[in-house]
Amino acid sequence: MNLESGLALDAVDRLFAMLDAAEEDCVVYVYQVAPDGTLRKPYFLKCPPAPDLVSYVQRRFGAGEYKFIIRRGRTMVCAAQFEVGPAPRFWQSPGR
Repeated sequence: MNLESGLALDAVDRLFAMLDAAEEDCVVYVYQVAPDGTLRKPYFLKCPPAPDLVSYVQRRFGAGEYKFIIRRGRTMVCAAQFEVGPAPRFWQSPGR
């Protein structure tokens, strides 16, 4: 593993930790990433952090590359870009 991919994994780990913490004073912005690597603006989802947010994006918007940015006020506290695979074919929400 090279240094660059190690830093990317740290960013993704931090993102998941912040989504799991679900801090009320934070906001998540989700962007799709175009095939050329640019962000498709504007963001398509703005919501509070939640542990199942990546699964929601996967089910609602499908597979693709996404960038998640978490802000606390005007300060960006975390950002990670990664590819999300297709949702399981027979997905069933927990508790049903």
